[in-house]
This record gives sequence, C-alpha cells and structure tokens, in this order.
Amino acid sequence: MPTTIVRILGIIAVLSLLAACAPAAPTVGASTPTVAPPTAASKGSAASPTAAAPSAGATVTPAAQIKRGGTFRADQQNDWNTMDPHTSAQIGNTADLIFDPLLDYHITQDGKFVLDPWLAASWDVNNQVYTFKLQKGVKFQDGSDFNADVVKFNIERLRDDKKSRGRANFAIVDKVDVIDPLTVKVTLKSPWAAFLPLLTAYSSDVKPYMVSKAAVEKYGADFGTKPENTIGSGPMKLVNWLKSNNQDLERFDGYWKMGEDGKPLPYFDKATFRFIADTSVAVVELKAGNLDYIERIDGKDVPSVKGNPAYTYHEIPWDGTIYSLGIDPTVEPFSKSKQLRQAAFYALDRDTIAQVIGEGIGAAQYYWWSAGSLGYDASIPKYTLDPNKAKQLLAEAGYPNGLDVKLSVVARPQDQRMGEVIKQMWDAVGLRTTIDSMERLAYFSQAAAHRLQVITFRAHLHPDPDMMSSQLVTDGAANWFNWSNPNMDSCMAEGRTTLDENKRAEIYKRCQQILFDEAVYGPLFDWKRNDVTSARVQGWQNNWEWPRFKQLWLNQ
Repeated sequence: MPTTIVRILGIIAVLSLLAACAPAAPTVGASTPTVAPPTAASKGSAASPTAAAPSAGATVTPAAQIKRGGTFRADQQNDWNTMDPHTSAQIGNTADLIFDPLLDYHITQDGKFVLDPWLAASWDVNNQVYTFKLQKGVKFQDGSDFNADVVKFNIERLRDDKKSRGRANFAIVDKVDVIDPLTVKVTLKSPWAAFLPLLTAYSSDVKPYMVSKAAVEKYGADFGTKPENTIGSGPMKLVNWLKSNNQDLERFDGYWKMGEDGKPLPYFDKATFRFIADTSVAVVELKAGNLDYIERIDGKDVPSVKGNPAYTYHEIPWDGTIYSLGIDPTVEPFSKSKQLRQAAFYALDRDTIAQVIGEGIGAAQYYWWSAGSLGYDASIPKYTLDPNKAKQLLAEAGYPNGLDVKLSVVARPQDQRMGEVIKQMWDAVGLRTTIDSMERLAYFSQAAAHRLQVITFRAHLHPDPDMMSSQLVTDGAANWFNWSNPNMDSCMAEGRTTLDENKRAEIYKRCQQILFDEAVYGPLFDWKRNDVTSARVQGWQNNWEWPRFKQLWLNQ
C-alpha cells in the first residue's frame, strides 16, 4: 500500500534552546514541507519493509555497490548529562543510531514532509483514535522485546513522568490500550493536527524514541547516564562515553531492519562522535582526515569546502537555526514592565547582526513564523531598529538614564560574537551591558532557575506550529523561563485542536501578536543549516534535523 502523506501545516521557527548552530543558504518559502491534518479516517503503511523512501538530496546507490564496514567519524557541537530521550534537553546525533521512533519521515524533492513506517508498521486514524500495528521480531539491545506493552509504557512515561520533556505535548493523550502484542490504540482527549508528526522524534523539541521498558525499570533514574544503561532498539549500541569528549558506538547484531543489500543495518561497524564546540576546529579536523561529517559550519569556512572534490557540501533549506534573544519576564528589572523588554528589542539592528554573525549566509528574522509558514503574516507588528523608541520606552518604564543589564551567552565563538554585537547596540541606548560567557550546561541550569536576566539562544525550525508549544505554554518542557501567559496557553491549545487549515492560520496569527506584545522571545536572524561530509561518505539523505545516519555507508 502507498505510504500515507501527511501534509504538515507549514514550517515555523520553533524555539529550541538546545539546538546546535546552523548555517546555509536559501530561505524557507512556500515550497517548504507542509502537512495536512489527518482526515476522519486515514491509514498509513509500509511501501517497503526494508528501507524508507529516499529524501531530497538522497544518493541512490545500487545494492551491489554498497560497501560494509569501517568507522564513521563525526563531530557534535554540544554536550549533555543523559541519553534518556524522554528527559534530556538534547541527546545529539548519536540518538538516531541508538534508538528508533514509532514513525519516520522523509522530505520529497518538492519539499513535502512524508510520514513513513518505522517501529509502527502501519497506522489507522479515526478522528482522535490512533491504532498502530507494530513491526514483528524487534528486540532492544538488552534482549527484551518491543511490543504493544512497551509502546504503552513509553507514551505514558512521556505523558506522566515529572522529568519528561514531552509532558506538555503528550498531555493530550487520554489513554493507551494494548489490543494484542503487536497492536496498540492511542486515544486523544481532543483532535490534534500534529500528533503523528510528533511521533517521528526528529521534528520537535520532544524526542519520543522508544526505550526499553525493562531497562528503565531496572536502572530507574540512572537510565541513559552510562553506556551500559542506555538501551534502545537502534542499529548501534553505546559502548563508551567520555562526557565533553566523545561517544563511541558499535553495531548491534540483533537489529531488525534490513539495508538495501538485504542485510541488517547499519552498513558501518563502528561510529565515534567527538564533541567539538568550535566549528572552525571541526573543519580543520575534517581537512586533516580525522572526521567524515561536520553537522554545521561557519560562513567563512564554506568557500574552502564547497566545490572541493574531497568533500561534499550539503545545504538543507527547510532546516535552520534562528539566533534569538530571551528576556526572563520573572527577573528584575524586566519583570516590572514589558516596556523594558520592548525597548531592548527596538534597540537591535537585525540586518547588521545577520551580516556579522551569519557571515554571508544569514538573513534578518523578524517573526517566529517564516514566510510560507502556516499563519505567517507580514502585517503583524515587528521589532525593527528604532533607538529613539527604545529610549522613550526606557523613560516610560522609569529608567530615563538607562540601566545595567547582564547578557548571558554560551561559551561558543558564534554566541560570544553575538553578545558583543548586542552589547554595542544596547550600550548606545542606555542598556549598559555586561556579557557573561558560561559553560553550556551551567547556562541552561541557571536559566531554568531564573538566575539569568537575558540570554541568547538558538531557536529551531519545525514542521508544525504546534511544536513550539513546549517552549511557549505554561509548564512546557522547553519553557526555560517558565513564562506563563493564559492568552498564549489558550491560543496554542486552540491551534492544536483545530483541524481546518485556514482556521489554524488565523489562530496562529493571534499567537504571533501575543509574542510581539509580551516581548519575551525575539528572533534575530535565520541561519540555514549546512553540513559537510568527506568524499568517502555515501548514501546521504537529507532529513529534518540531521541526515539519516542509519542509511550511510563508507566507500573505503
């Protein structure tokens, strides 16, 4: 049967405080992946039991030419404390090899986001009831079975666990019923246009990979903190983890999914991911022959790799990073008046920021929604450079002589440059700025504890407007400032439960107006993602947030 095509309603700039940096070229437009909500009764199933359809930019290779073996070497720009996909703010590229989602997807040549089967072999949607038929014979890396009871455990854990980053999204789940060992039924409390895309795991801040129920019950809070207790059903298992340094993976011989050559994935035997925060250092390592893949590079490094036969330069137009500014509305002095927050945004020249930080591949960004996205409306007010307006608002808020501000940034070159540019602009209007450069994990811990006044961060693009709920709604998993606005809560909830595309568009226009008025989060510039691989990397398929590592092979 043909694979179900779910047309996701536009691509939005959704906040993801933990997203990695992302350069590249084109802007998201009307050709960006779009998906429509499921009909009253829709079905999906696997067109092929062995491999998902190739995505845009895929390299199609005859099975006879695929080579097996070798070690895939990649960089990662961030670090984290746990590999538990349900509780970690970000678990990086290795997650795609260690874990599997219920559903997968690919991006077509004409920019459509198409759902594919993965651990769920097929699905049926009847209003707000979703029935999934599961793959047979799937084992976790600890030898336990994947079945309907495990799916029920995972979804309920995502919904109920106090540490789950999916609580805001999965709160809409009313109940999960096990029909038989390979059939599970999920009933939602109300219709939700974005439920199926959420289950892909790659397209939102929430990563609902399926984890071993047996391992979670055995290790408890320690699950995902060490190689021996990080258990998924993916094609590779974590065998070494030196935090802030590297992660090493080896083939899981019991993987259920076949490659194009009829043998179990993956094609390579080992993989190592090194933590390299500075992309320029990663480029040096690539040129020295020590890396096969860099997940994003600076604009200044593009000319040295683009067109060079030793490397392949990949532009991913539907994915990008929105460099952004966040002002904690609960911390003084910005908690006293939203006029102070508005003044800070009016003092910024986004075009200059894009030129300085983007280095030729960034563009000023004024809205969380990008052109061509569902609900995008250029008539909605936006913050443009207006120093006089900024000074006027400061005076109206009771600070005619300005005030002292601390701007916290992650200790990465791009973030530090961003802070310096913002400082110059703010100093000019009386926002006397001190830059606090912090180690990444400490930075997010302090932000979540409301100890930072203002931060810069990297927002992300996702395929449905509802996926920014985790950032914007009260108690959202990625709502680091714990910003609570009843109007925003109700606006996002209305958009989530409305299936009519035109009505959703109007709802999200209202949501954007609230974002403008409250001036808590502000986009600065859009930096499209670009990746680089060595010539020996084959089988490349562009995906939403990272390539399909499961499909790659090495031409050795």
